[in-house]
Amino acid sequence: MSPSSGSTEPEQCSSLDPTIAIPERDRTLAAAADELLVLGLRSNGHWHRLLRDRLRTGAGGVTLVDLPNLEGATVRDELASLGAAVWKPTSVETGPLSSVPVRVATLSEDILELVPFLAADGWVSLSHTTRGCPGPWPEQSPEDYLDSLLLSRSDADHSPVGTLERILQQQRLIASARTAREGVRVVSFTASPLSLLPELRRFRPHRSRWDFEPFGLCLRRSWLEERGARPVIYGDEVTWRDLNTNDRPFFQLAQSQPRVPAEAAAEEQMPAHIDWTIEREWRHIGDLDLSQLPRECGLIFVPNYATARRIATVSSWPITLWPDPAVEVGEESRVGSGQ
Repeated sequence: MSPSSGSTEPEQCSSLDPTIAIPERDRTLAAAADELLVLGLRSNGHWHRLLRDRLRTGAGGVTLVDLPNLEGATVRDELASLGAAVWKPTSVETGPLSSVPVRVATLSEDILELVPFLAADGWVSLSHTTRGCPGPWPEQSPEDYLDSLLLSRSDADHSPVGTLERILQQQRLIASARTAREGVRVVSFTASPLSLLPELRRFRPHRSRWDFEPFGLCLRRSWLEERGARPVIYGDEVTWRDLNTNDRPFFQLAQSQPRVPAEAAAEEQMPAHIDWTIEREWRHIGDLDLSQLPRECGLIFVPNYATARRIATVSSWPITLWPDPAVEVGEESRVGSGQ
Protein backbone atom coordinates (compact mmCIF):
# COMPACT_ATOMS: atom_id res chain seq x y z
CA MET A 1 0.00 0.00 0.00
CA SER A 2 1.25 3.48 -0.72
CA PRO A 3 2.43 5.36 2.35
CA SER A 4 -1.11 6.52 3.06
CA SER A 5 -3.67 4.47 1.10
CA GLY A 6 -6.84 3.41 2.86
CA SER A 7 -5.38 2.70 6.28
CA THR A 8 -4.78 3.90 9.77
CA GLU A 9 -1.02 4.09 9.62
CA PRO A 10 1.10 2.67 12.43
CA GLU A 11 3.48 5.51 11.53
CA GLN A 12 1.00 7.81 13.32
CA CYS A 13 1.81 5.98 16.53
CA SER A 14 4.61 7.50 18.50
CA SER A 15 7.58 5.34 19.49
CA LEU A 16 9.36 5.10 22.82
CA ASP A 17 12.64 5.21 20.88
CA PRO A 18 12.43 6.48 17.28
CA THR A 19 15.59 4.56 16.39
CA ILE A 20 13.89 1.23 17.14
CA ALA A 21 11.42 0.07 14.49
CA ILE A 22 10.77 -3.34 16.04
CA PRO A 23 7.56 -3.50 18.13
CA GLU A 24 8.04 -3.50 21.91
CA ARG A 25 6.17 -6.79 22.30
CA ASP A 26 8.57 -8.60 19.94
CA ARG A 27 11.67 -7.20 21.62
CA THR A 28 10.29 -8.11 25.06
CA LEU A 29 9.45 -11.67 24.00
CA ALA A 30 12.86 -12.19 22.40
CA ALA A 31 14.64 -10.92 25.52
CA ALA A 32 12.51 -12.92 28.00
CA ALA A 33 12.51 -16.32 26.27
CA ASP A 34 15.05 -18.97 27.27
CA GLU A 35 14.41 -21.01 24.13
CA LEU A 36 13.02 -19.92 20.75
CA LEU A 37 11.63 -22.48 18.29
CA VAL A 38 11.44 -20.67 14.95
CA LEU A 39 8.90 -21.68 12.31
CA GLY A 40 8.32 -18.93 9.70
CA LEU A 41 10.90 -16.18 9.15
CA ARG A 42 11.18 -13.39 6.57
CA SER A 43 14.46 -11.97 5.38
CA ASN A 44 15.22 -8.68 7.17
CA GLY A 45 11.94 -8.87 9.09
CA HIS A 46 11.57 -8.07 12.80
CA TRP A 47 12.39 -11.57 14.00
CA HIS A 48 15.27 -12.08 11.59
CA ARG A 49 16.93 -8.99 13.09
CA LEU A 50 16.09 -9.98 16.67
CA LEU A 51 17.45 -13.51 16.26
CA ARG A 52 20.61 -12.25 14.55
CA ASP A 53 21.26 -9.81 17.42
CA ARG A 54 20.52 -12.49 20.03
CA LEU A 55 22.96 -14.95 18.47
CA ARG A 56 25.67 -12.31 18.06
CA THR A 57 25.55 -11.60 21.81
CA GLY A 58 26.04 -15.31 22.53
CA ALA A 59 22.62 -15.75 24.14
CA GLY A 60 21.86 -18.86 22.06
CA GLY A 61 18.66 -20.82 22.59
CA VAL A 62 17.52 -20.54 18.94
CA THR A 63 16.30 -23.56 16.99
CA LEU A 64 15.20 -23.29 13.34
CA VAL A 65 12.64 -25.81 12.07
CA ASP A 66 13.83 -27.00 8.66
CA LEU A 67 10.67 -27.67 6.66
CA PRO A 68 9.73 -26.43 3.16
CA ASN A 69 8.60 -22.78 2.87
CA LEU A 70 9.23 -21.88 6.53
CA GLU A 71 12.48 -19.95 6.18
CA GLY A 72 14.57 -18.97 3.19
CA ALA A 73 17.80 -20.93 2.80
CA THR A 74 19.86 -17.72 2.97
CA VAL A 75 18.31 -16.69 6.28
CA ARG A 76 18.62 -20.19 7.78
CA ASP A 77 22.27 -20.56 6.74
CA GLU A 78 23.14 -17.13 8.12
CA LEU A 79 21.58 -17.81 11.54
CA ALA A 80 23.05 -21.32 11.66
CA SER A 81 26.51 -19.83 11.07
CA LEU A 82 25.92 -17.61 14.10
CA GLY A 83 25.09 -20.59 16.32
CA ALA A 84 21.42 -21.40 15.77
CA ALA A 85 20.48 -25.08 15.91
CA VAL A 86 18.63 -26.57 12.92
CA TRP A 87 15.99 -29.24 13.46
CA LYS A 88 14.71 -31.22 10.49
CA PRO A 89 11.63 -33.20 11.65
CA THR A 90 11.35 -36.82 10.49
CA SER A 91 8.45 -38.17 8.45
CA VAL A 92 7.07 -39.74 11.64
CA GLU A 93 7.17 -36.42 13.49
CA THR A 94 5.36 -34.63 10.66
CA GLY A 95 2.82 -37.37 10.00
CA PRO A 96 -0.94 -37.10 10.69
CA LEU A 97 -2.34 -37.65 14.17
CA SER A 98 -4.12 -40.92 14.85
CA SER A 99 -7.04 -39.04 16.40
CA VAL A 100 -8.26 -35.45 16.74
CA PRO A 101 -10.46 -34.20 19.61
CA VAL A 102 -13.88 -32.98 18.51
CA ARG A 103 -15.80 -30.12 20.16
CA VAL A 104 -19.51 -29.65 19.44
CA ALA A 105 -20.28 -26.12 18.21
CA THR A 106 -22.86 -24.06 20.08
CA LEU A 107 -24.76 -20.89 19.17
CA SER A 108 -25.73 -18.11 21.54
CA GLU A 109 -29.37 -17.18 21.87
CA ASP A 110 -28.45 -13.57 21.09
CA ILE A 111 -28.10 -13.27 17.33
CA LEU A 112 -26.16 -10.74 15.29
CA GLU A 113 -27.00 -10.49 11.61
CA LEU A 114 -24.04 -9.97 9.29
CA VAL A 115 -25.09 -7.93 6.28
CA PRO A 116 -24.01 -8.51 2.66
CA PHE A 117 -22.10 -5.84 0.73
CA LEU A 118 -22.64 -4.57 -2.80
CA ALA A 119 -20.91 -6.24 -5.73
CA ALA A 120 -18.08 -4.43 -7.51
CA ASP A 121 -20.28 -3.05 -10.28
CA GLY A 122 -22.60 -1.37 -7.73
CA TRP A 123 -19.97 -0.21 -5.24
CA VAL A 124 -20.61 3.34 -3.91
CA SER A 125 -18.28 3.52 -0.89
CA LEU A 126 -14.65 4.20 0.01
CA SER A 127 -12.81 1.82 2.34
CA HIS A 128 -10.37 2.55 5.15
CA THR A 129 -8.40 -0.42 6.50
CA THR A 130 -6.76 -0.48 9.91
CA ARG A 131 -3.52 -2.06 11.08
CA GLY A 132 -1.73 -2.51 14.37
CA CYS A 133 -0.07 0.32 16.29
CA PRO A 134 3.29 -0.96 17.65
CA GLY A 135 3.77 1.92 20.13
CA PRO A 136 1.66 4.52 21.97
CA TRP A 137 -1.62 5.59 20.37
CA PRO A 138 -1.73 9.00 18.69
CA GLU A 139 -1.82 11.66 21.43
CA GLN A 140 -0.92 9.05 24.11
CA SER A 141 2.15 9.65 26.26
CA PRO A 142 4.83 6.93 26.59
CA GLU A 143 4.10 6.78 30.33
CA ASP A 144 0.38 6.14 29.82
CA TYR A 145 1.20 3.57 27.13
CA LEU A 146 3.38 1.60 29.55
CA ASP A 147 0.72 1.87 32.27
CA SER A 148 -1.89 0.44 29.89
CA LEU A 149 0.35 -2.58 29.24
CA LEU A 150 1.28 -3.17 32.87
CA LEU A 151 -2.32 -2.81 34.09
CA SER A 152 -3.80 -4.80 31.15
CA ARG A 153 -6.24 -2.00 30.39
CA SER A 154 -8.73 -2.39 27.54
CA ASP A 155 -6.78 0.10 25.41
CA ALA A 156 -3.63 -2.04 25.66
CA ASP A 157 -4.70 -4.03 22.57
CA HIS A 158 -2.79 -2.36 19.71
CA SER A 159 -3.64 -5.02 17.10
CA PRO A 160 -5.57 -4.16 13.91
CA VAL A 161 -8.87 -5.03 15.60
CA GLY A 162 -7.81 -2.96 18.62
CA THR A 163 -7.23 -0.02 16.29
CA LEU A 164 -10.66 -0.50 14.71
CA GLU A 165 -12.31 -0.74 18.13
CA ARG A 166 -10.64 2.51 19.21
CA ILE A 167 -11.85 4.30 16.07
CA LEU A 168 -15.43 3.17 16.73
CA GLN A 169 -15.30 4.17 20.39
CA GLN A 170 -13.86 7.62 19.64
CA GLN A 171 -16.05 8.08 16.52
CA ARG A 172 -13.04 9.62 14.80
CA LEU A 173 -10.43 8.79 12.18
CA ILE A 174 -7.15 10.46 13.13
CA ALA A 175 -5.18 11.95 10.25
CA SER A 176 -1.47 11.30 9.79
CA ALA A 177 1.12 13.92 8.86
CA ARG A 178 3.77 11.39 7.90
CA THR A 179 2.36 10.21 4.60
CA ALA A 180 1.45 13.19 2.42
CA ARG A 181 4.17 15.61 1.38
CA GLU A 182 4.79 18.93 3.16
CA GLY A 183 3.46 17.56 6.45
CA VAL A 184 -0.25 17.83 5.64
CA ARG A 185 -2.32 15.53 7.89
CA VAL A 186 -4.67 13.28 5.88
CA VAL A 187 -6.93 10.25 6.25
CA SER A 188 -6.73 7.84 3.30
CA PHE A 189 -9.26 5.57 1.63
CA THR A 190 -9.40 3.29 -1.38
CA ALA A 191 -12.11 3.34 -4.03
CA SER A 192 -11.46 -0.33 -4.82
CA PRO A 193 -14.62 -2.37 -4.07
CA LEU A 194 -14.54 -4.42 -0.88
CA SER A 195 -14.90 -7.61 -2.91
CA LEU A 196 -11.56 -6.87 -4.61
CA LEU A 197 -9.51 -5.76 -1.58
CA PRO A 198 -8.03 -9.24 -0.90
CA GLU A 199 -6.31 -8.96 -4.29
CA LEU A 200 -4.45 -5.85 -3.04
CA ARG A 201 -3.29 -7.41 0.23
CA ARG A 202 0.44 -8.05 0.26
CA PHE A 203 3.45 -7.94 2.56
CA ARG A 204 5.74 -4.90 2.33
CA PRO A 205 9.21 -5.98 3.59
CA HIS A 206 10.51 -2.40 3.69
CA ARG A 207 7.79 -1.59 6.24
CA SER A 208 7.71 -5.04 7.89
CA ARG A 209 3.91 -5.22 7.71
CA TRP A 210 0.96 -6.18 5.53
CA ASP A 211 -1.06 -3.78 3.41
CA PHE A 212 -4.86 -3.95 3.44
CA GLU A 213 -5.45 -5.86 6.66
CA PRO A 214 -8.96 -7.42 6.83
CA PHE A 215 -10.31 -4.87 9.33
CA GLY A 216 -11.84 -1.48 8.61
CA LEU A 217 -14.69 0.78 7.55
CA CYS A 218 -16.56 1.45 4.32
CA LEU A 219 -18.06 4.95 4.14
CA ARG A 220 -20.47 6.23 1.50
CA ARG A 221 -18.46 8.14 -1.12
CA SER A 222 -21.04 10.92 -1.45
CA TRP A 223 -20.91 11.52 2.35
CA LEU A 224 -17.13 11.82 2.21
CA GLU A 225 -17.21 14.11 -0.84
CA GLU A 226 -19.48 16.49 1.07
CA ARG A 227 -16.67 16.73 3.64
CA GLY A 228 -13.94 17.46 1.12
CA ALA A 229 -12.60 14.00 0.28
CA ARG A 230 -11.02 13.78 -3.19
CA PRO A 231 -9.22 11.17 -5.30
CA VAL A 232 -5.44 11.51 -5.28
CA ILE A 233 -3.53 12.85 -8.27
CA TYR A 234 -1.09 10.18 -9.45
CA GLY A 235 2.02 11.31 -11.27
CA ASP A 236 5.76 11.95 -11.08
CA GLU A 237 7.96 14.80 -9.87
CA VAL A 238 6.99 16.91 -12.88
CA THR A 239 3.33 16.48 -11.92
CA TRP A 240 4.13 17.55 -8.36
CA ARG A 241 5.91 20.73 -9.43
CA ASP A 242 2.96 21.74 -11.64
CA LEU A 243 0.35 21.39 -8.87
CA ASN A 244 -1.03 24.38 -7.00
CA THR A 245 -0.96 24.58 -3.19
CA ASN A 246 -4.54 23.30 -2.77
CA ASP A 247 -3.93 20.20 -4.89
CA ARG A 248 -0.57 19.14 -3.44
CA PRO A 249 -2.00 17.30 -0.39
CA PHE A 250 -3.68 14.97 -2.89
CA PHE A 251 -0.51 14.06 -4.82
CA GLN A 252 0.83 10.50 -4.86
CA LEU A 253 3.72 9.06 -6.88
CA ALA A 254 2.36 6.67 -9.48
CA GLN A 255 5.38 4.39 -9.12
CA SER A 256 8.24 3.94 -6.69
CA GLN A 257 11.07 1.53 -6.04
CA PRO A 258 11.07 -0.84 -3.03
CA ARG A 259 13.30 0.57 -0.27
CA VAL A 260 14.99 -2.70 0.67
CA PRO A 261 18.46 -4.16 -0.04
CA ALA A 262 18.75 -5.68 -3.52
CA GLU A 263 19.37 -9.21 -2.18
CA ALA A 264 16.32 -9.01 0.08
CA ALA A 265 14.18 -7.76 -2.81
CA ALA A 266 15.36 -10.67 -4.95
CA GLU A 267 14.64 -13.25 -2.23
CA GLU A 268 11.14 -11.83 -1.69
CA GLN A 269 10.61 -11.74 -5.49
CA MET A 270 9.62 -8.09 -5.30
CA PRO A 271 8.97 -6.16 -8.55
CA ALA A 272 11.45 -3.52 -9.68
CA HIS A 273 8.75 -0.86 -9.31
CA ILE A 274 5.58 -0.64 -7.20
CA ASP A 275 2.48 0.61 -9.03
CA TRP A 276 0.42 2.62 -6.53
CA THR A 277 -2.36 3.53 -8.99
CA ILE A 278 -4.07 0.15 -8.50
CA GLU A 279 -5.04 1.30 -5.00
CA ARG A 280 -7.34 4.06 -6.33
CA GLU A 281 -6.61 6.21 -3.29
CA TRP A 282 -8.75 9.08 -1.95
CA ARG A 283 -7.79 11.50 0.84
CA HIS A 284 -9.55 13.64 3.42
CA ILE A 285 -7.50 16.48 4.93
CA GLY A 286 -7.42 16.43 8.73
CA ASP A 287 -9.25 14.22 11.26
CA LEU A 288 -12.63 12.84 10.18
CA ASP A 289 -15.52 13.09 12.66
CA LEU A 290 -17.75 10.01 12.40
CA SER A 291 -20.25 10.99 15.10
CA GLN A 292 -22.75 12.31 12.52
CA LEU A 293 -22.36 9.43 10.05
CA PRO A 294 -25.84 8.05 9.16
CA ARG A 295 -26.16 4.34 9.83
CA GLU A 296 -26.93 3.62 6.17
CA CYS A 297 -23.67 5.33 5.11
CA GLY A 298 -21.30 3.12 7.13
CA LEU A 299 -20.25 -0.52 7.06
CA ILE A 300 -17.67 -2.32 9.24
CA PHE A 301 -15.73 -5.29 7.88
CA VAL A 302 -13.83 -7.89 9.91
CA PRO A 303 -12.33 -11.30 9.01
CA ASN A 304 -14.36 -13.66 11.17
CA TYR A 305 -17.40 -14.17 13.40
CA ALA A 306 -15.56 -13.90 16.72
CA THR A 307 -14.29 -10.45 15.77
CA ALA A 308 -17.75 -9.41 14.57
CA ARG A 309 -19.12 -10.39 17.97
CA ARG A 310 -16.50 -8.25 19.69
CA ILE A 311 -17.03 -5.21 17.46
CA ALA A 312 -20.81 -5.40 17.90
CA THR A 313 -20.33 -4.50 21.59
CA VAL A 314 -18.89 -1.06 20.73
CA SER A 315 -20.78 -0.07 17.56
CA SER A 316 -24.29 -0.27 16.15
CA TRP A 317 -23.14 0.13 12.53
CA PRO A 318 -23.74 -2.80 10.16
CA ILE A 319 -21.01 -5.46 10.06
CA THR A 320 -19.93 -7.70 7.19
CA LEU A 321 -17.13 -10.20 6.68
CA TRP A 322 -13.91 -9.58 4.78
CA PRO A 323 -14.38 -11.30 1.41
CA ASP A 324 -11.62 -13.86 1.80
CA PRO A 325 -12.10 -16.69 -0.74
CA ALA A 326 -11.50 -19.17 2.11
CA VAL A 327 -14.53 -17.87 4.04
CA GLU A 328 -17.94 -19.18 3.11
CA VAL A 329 -20.80 -16.95 4.26
CA GLY A 330 -23.98 -18.99 4.33
CA GLU A 331 -25.85 -20.37 7.30
CA GLU A 332 -23.01 -19.11 9.51
CA SER A 333 -23.84 -15.48 8.70
CA ARG A 334 -25.61 -15.30 12.05
CA VAL A 335 -23.42 -15.23 15.15
CA GLY A 336 -24.00 -14.77 18.84
CA SER A 337 -23.64 -11.10 19.68
CA GLY A 338 -22.46 -11.70 23.22
CA GLN A 339 -24.55 -8.71 24.38
